[in-house]
Amino acid sequence: MILLIDHEDSFTQNLSGALAVLGEDIGILDAKAATLSKVERFDPSAIILSSGPGSPEDWPESIEIVREFGAEIPILGVSLGQLIIAAAYGEGKSRHTQIRHGKPAMVRHKRGGLFAYLPQPLRVMCCHSAALDEGALPEVLHADAYSMDDNTVMAVRHDRHPVYGLMFHPESVGTEKGERLLAAFLEEAKAFNEQKTAGPQRIPGL
Repeated sequence: MILLIDHEDSFTQNLSGALAVLGEDIGILDAKAATLSKVERFDPSAIILSSGPGSPEDWPESIEIVREFGAEIPILGVSLGQLIIAAAYGEGKSRHTQIRHGKPAMVRHKRGGLFAYLPQPLRVMCCHSAALDEGALPEVLHADAYSMDDNTVMAVRHDRHPVYGLMFHPESVGTEKGERLLAAFLEEAKAFNEQKTAGPQRIPGL
């Protein structure tokens, strides 16, 4: 089951619907009512942080969720969710000079991870007024995609944990191959969970 943390955003139902199309069971938890114990009771196979208003500091519960579960449960942050991930591991937020509410962007990516086999460049739909500065990213986060017009960081990943961020909306019809991006995250989550369940492999004869 995928746990969707809702930051009081109108796009949350669209994101839930896109995940349902991919065959996932979805649980939705209000971010302001979210606690670590409530997340544990859902026993999610992955967590998705929705977009929403405000800044990461307005959503301390979500920051704590990333800090507590990021090493053990795959997490994807969308728009505000990406900023929350950066706040959980350090800082990295900078005010964006170009407001992109409901505006498309062309993105260049590193072709790996969630972006494997996707078009280069990739057309995406944005809805944000703040972004991450690559020079101020926490040491454990790496940029995987950038907007072509102003080099804004449009995707990040943790260097060890199954934690990913997208500054744009994969559920939007304006995002090219958005369904494939979500499916790629779900595939990464499944592989991580299977490996965790299997545990360390014993070498025969030792």
